[in-house]
Amino acid sequence: MKYHVDEISVQDNKQKSNAGRTAMANSSRHSGTVAHVDYIKNLAEFNSLIASTSSKPMIVDFTATWCGPCKQIGPIFVAMSGEAENAGWTFHKVDVDEANDVAQVAKINCMPTFKVYKNGAEVAKLEGANE
Repeated sequence: MKYHVDEISVQDNKQKSNAGRTAMANSSRHSGTVAHVDYIKNLAEFNSLIASTSSKPMIVDFTATWCGPCKQIGPIFVAMSGEAENAGWTFHKVDVDEANDVAQVAKINCMPTFKVYKNGAEVAKLEGANE
């Protein structure tokens, strides 16, 4: 199973088991690249990160602790951040309940929502989670 970001789209070679997801996260850590996702805590931080994007894209997972699909896709998102193929990307999460102002500005209507920002602007969006 391998997850990577490829030209603004997410490619998913499907595998259904949680054990496979755990193994993927662990293999990312052992391949020399550490899976890493930072939470964006407030609107000022969010705006600063978007403004600082250039040709190096940033992908944001808008999530909630109570959201079942978010819990399902969350470990996959983290594993993707550790893949060598995604080394040029930065990965962040926003808890929509903790940073409601960020969710409002980003016009989040459902969770999970994934948005890609590049050169200071949103360039792609994916709503929902489906393996």
